Amino acid sequence: MSKCRTGLFAQGRASIQAARVGGREGGHHVNGLASWKGVIKPGQVSAALVSSLDYLPTFASLAGISLPSDRAYDGMDISRVLLEGSSQGHETLFHPKGFGSGPSGVPAMRLGKYKAHFMTTGAVACRDHDGKPRTGHPKTFQHDPPLVFDLEADPGENTPVDPSTIAAEIAQMKQEYEAFWASVNGTLRSTTSYDNDPAFKPCSNPASACCRLAGQAPTPPPPAPAPRGK
Repeated sequence: MSKCRTGLFAQGRASIQAARVGGREGGHHVNGLASWKGVIKPGQVSAALVSSLDYLPTFASLAGISLPSDRAYDGMDISRVLLEGSSQGHETLFHPKGFGSGPSGVPAMRLGKYKAHFMTTGAVACRDHDGKPRTGHPKTFQHDPPLVFDLEADPGENTPVDPSTIAAEIAQMKQEYEAFWASVNGTLRSTTSYDNDPAFKPCSNPASACCRLAGQAPTPPPPAPAPRGK
């Protein structure tokens, strides 16, 4: 895995493995900040498990708007966490990779303090040594039973829990995982299209030598500003 340290969660934690393309905590776990003068009490700290998927149902709730009932939502209303200091967040949370179905699309999930990896993937450098866009494919490993970590005791995901000691939890994880995919495949799904402007596609910014796709021409630099007259 990449040893890149990104975000406050990974800072000062040398054991955290961080790679955004995988399911490790260092690539997903970030601190969240909320400010609403006169409404959200300042100085609160919560360990509730929440996600950016919660923005939509939370903002809709705060605005008094009902969301369409013809589809399922992965997020939850976290108004009570923000306004009342509740510690009740997600009991289960699924970690998408951004593409694919099954473990290739959602390789990991949370169940309370446990994190289960159904698939783990290595990471390649953003750029090769010659500065060109990254090439090659990282190794991928399937896990059955899933690779499980106790994040309260081991936030760096360094020592898997013996599956024989948490057989009931693993059975529940598998059941929740199957139910998640049944929900995904049985509800409205949207597909993002970048046909109008491929530059908006993740990791394909032509202006960046790090993020250009293979074969993608770099964006010409902007013209230098005209010198000011004396």
